[in-house]
Amino acid sequence: MYLSQIECQNFRSYNFVKHAFDKGVVGVFGSNGLGKTNLLEAVHFILQGHSHRTRKNKELIKWDSSDMILRGEGSLEDRKHTMALQIYKAGKNRVKVNGSESSMLSDLLGHFAVVSLGPDDIALVQGAPANRRRFLDALLSQYSSEYLHNLRHYNRFLKQRNHLLKAKNNTGGVFDSISHELVNYGVKIMEERYKWVLKLNESTQKLYHIIAGGKESLEVFYKTTLELSDNLIATFHDKLNSRKERELLLGSTQYGPHKDDLDFILKGHSLRDFGSQGQHRSASLALKLGAAKQLQAAFQKPPIYLLDDVFAELDLRRRSALGELIQGGSQTFIASPHPEDIPFPLDQTINLVSS
Repeated sequence: MYLSQIECQNFRSYNFVKHAFDKGVVGVFGSNGLGKTNLLEAVHFILQGHSHRTRKNKELIKWDSSDMILRGEGSLEDRKHTMALQIYKAGKNRVKVNGSESSMLSDLLGHFAVVSLGPDDIALVQGAPANRRRFLDALLSQYSSEYLHNLRHYNRFLKQRNHLLKAKNNTGGVFDSISHELVNYGVKIMEERYKWVLKLNESTQKLYHIIAGGKESLEVFYKTTLELSDNLIATFHDKLNSRKERELLLGSTQYGPHKDDLDFILKGHSLRDFGSQGQHRSASLALKLGAAKQLQAAFQKPPIYLLDDVFAELDLRRRSALGELIQGGSQTFIASPHPEDIPFPLDQTINLVSS
């Protein structure tokens, strides 16, 4: 599993750029502002159909252009894989995967497993619950088209239900039908998240132990607004029915997977409340690497790693630990202004220079 080349047109700061990539570890170097992060973002987008830096695709289009284009070629178990996408500021999308055309960016998902790591990952611990939900959804959508299907339908019914609540209309057949669909899709999402977080906890615990030097133990829990039970559908329905007046007052749905979170426990206490900056950074790193282990198990091959200026944030011991953990993957892209920060040899070096 590796990307052999990418072509970017009107993407972020690029007018046009084309790069060929080797297998193994690819180092991308250059001064700040030359597009190292943009190149890694382009790799993520062509392989996943979305950016890991923004949810607004229009932000990716060069300011003086009406559209942007990405093209990529790769290999999956020695089979050539081609993909291309075009996004217009007007909102239209065009996607082509192995010759088949569509307008769905999600058609790029499910072929390559990708894990990105960067300084902003600390928001997985310190930031809002929405950061952690997006992390879970992106992880699960990579390997399961069914999860992505359920998530899309849940969000659609959630939007419709909230619209009715804001209109002070929480009675009648339409509202009940929407609530019924919301529960059915929501339960599937919660059950899948719960199973994955159990596995994620195991791998994250082991990785945190290595990264932190074997001194501490971290646990990850799935935190939901509903009590997980054998009959979660009935529990969800009961919660919505018993809280109708509160939801009507607030004008939005207050229970379900759109309100769920991850909790990190270190030495019996909430890491978010009591952990140090170093512990937060180690936990976010272990969580991302734990996700990589889960994707490797699901795809039966290591994921592609995207590391954006990660080593500069780590001390020597953590740099070495991270280096040992990621080596041996399908392909690793490392963006850094300082080649000396990388604690292991590279298979390819790309030096970006100002034009």
